[in-house]
Amino acid sequence: MAGYKKHEAQDWAWENIKGQWTTLVTPFTPDNKVDVEGMKRNVRHVRSLGTTGAGCTWNMGEFWSLSHDERIQVMDAVAEAAEGTWPIGAHVTDTSANEMISLAQHAEAQGFDLLIVAPPYMATKTEDQVVEYVRLLADNTNLAIMFYNSPQFGIIMSPYGMGQLCAIPNVVGVKEASFNQQISIETHLSLGKDHVISTPDEWIYFKGQELGIQQQAMFANTSDWRFDVPGANNYVQWIDRACQGDLDETFYDNKLRRLKELSDTWWTRTQTKFNGALPVAMVKHWAELMGMSGGPVRPPLFDLSPVEKSELREELEPLKPKLAPVIPARPATSRGSWLDGNNNFASGMLLMVSVQNMEEAMEAEQGGADIVDVKNLQEALVGSGHPTIVKAVRGIMPVEKHVSVTLGVVPNQPGTVAMAVYAAAMMDATSVKVGFQEADYDKAV
Repeated sequence: MAGYKKHEAQDWAWENIKGQWTTLVTPFTPDNKVDVEGMKRNVRHVRSLGTTGAGCTWNMGEFWSLSHDERIQVMDAVAEAAEGTWPIGAHVTDTSANEMISLAQHAEAQGFDLLIVAPPYMATKTEDQVVEYVRLLADNTNLAIMFYNSPQFGIIMSPYGMGQLCAIPNVVGVKEASFNQQISIETHLSLGKDHVISTPDEWIYFKGQELGIQQQAMFANTSDWRFDVPGANNYVQWIDRACQGDLDETFYDNKLRRLKELSDTWWTRTQTKFNGALPVAMVKHWAELMGMSGGPVRPPLFDLSPVEKSELREELEPLKPKLAPVIPARPATSRGSWLDGNNNFASGMLLMVSVQNMEEAMEAEQGGADIVDVKNLQEALVGSGHPTIVKAVRGIMPVEKHVSVTLGVVPNQPGTVAMAVYAAAMMDATSVKVGFQEADYDKAV
C-alpha cells in the first residue's frame, strides 16, 4: 500500500516523483498473449539502470489493446517485480468511468504508489468534461494522480485547464506531453511552483535554465532503457543531475546526443508513416535490441518491416554505451541565450539549409546546419514546404538550433510582415523571411 494518506499526496509527490521515471512497454508472446515473465524481466532490467520509478499500461504499453484482465495481469506482474520497494504508477484511463475506477482500486490494492489518467478519448470535447472525469477518479481513490496531457487522447488541455485539474486535492501534477513547447513552458511557469510538472524531453532543461524553470522529474519516457545498459547508465545519470539543476552539456554531447538524434529520426519517421500514431513498434523493437522483451504490436498498429528492423539494428549498435566506468563530468557552465546557435561559428557566420520535407530537415540538422529553413509555405507549388513540417521540425530539433520560415513572395498589402511573423510564431518557428513584389517597409509593417 502507498505510504501516505490522501491529504498527503502532494507532499509525497514532491519527495518521490524525482529524477528519471520510465514508461514500460507491454511485451507480447508470439501467440499474442501478455508475456508476464517478460514484463517482470523488463522491470528488473530497468531497476538495474537506477531509474527512480515506472509506469505501466500507458500509451507505449498499448493499454487500448488490452482487455480488463490483461491490464490486471500487467499491474500484478509489475507490482510483483517492484517488490514494494520501487515506486510504480498505473495508467487507468478508459472510456468507461466504472472501468477506470475498478482499475484504480485494483492498483491501490496491489500497492501501486500513484495513478496516471488522461481524457477518455471518446465523446470528450471540452476541458470541463476532462476536469469532471478526473474529479470522479480522485473521489474514488486515495492515491496521488498525475494527469497525462497528450494529443493521442483527442484533446489537449490548456495551461488554464491543467490548473483546474491540479486544483483537485490529490491531483499532484501533469505529464505535459502536448508536444507544444509554448504550452509546456506556460504550464511550468503557472503551475510548477505548486505541482509536479514534467515535460518528457530534454529540451525543457535547456530552455528552463533561461526561464527559471527547474523540472524535478522526467516523468516519463523510454529513453533510460533505450539509451542505457546496466553499468553504463549515462541517461539516468544526466537526467538525475539535470533535475537538480546540474546541466552538463559536455556530458550530454559526448554520451547521449547521437543516441537522441537517432531516436528522434526513427521516432519521426515511424510516427509520420502512421499519420501521427505513437511509434510503439519502433520502441518495442529497440527494447529487444537492448536485451529486453518486446514482441509484436497489436492491431491496428503494424510492426516494423524486416528491412526497418535491420536498419535500426545497424544504426543503433555502434552507439550503444560501452560497459566502462563513467568519469564524472565537469560542472556545467551556464548556457548562453537560445539564439546563440550551436556556439561553433567562430567566424560569426551561420549555416542555413533550406528544406521542404522532414527527410531533408533531418539531413540538414545532422549535417551541422545552424538554421533549418522551411521554404515557400504559402505557395502551393512543387518545391514548397507544408506548414505542418515547421512544427514537426521544431519538435525534434535541439533547442539551440533555429527553424526558419520563408514565405516567399507575398501580396503588397499593409500588415504583411506582422501577419507573417505571427504565423511563424504560431508554428513555433524561430524566425521568418518574407519576399515582396513591391512594397516599402513602412507599408509592409
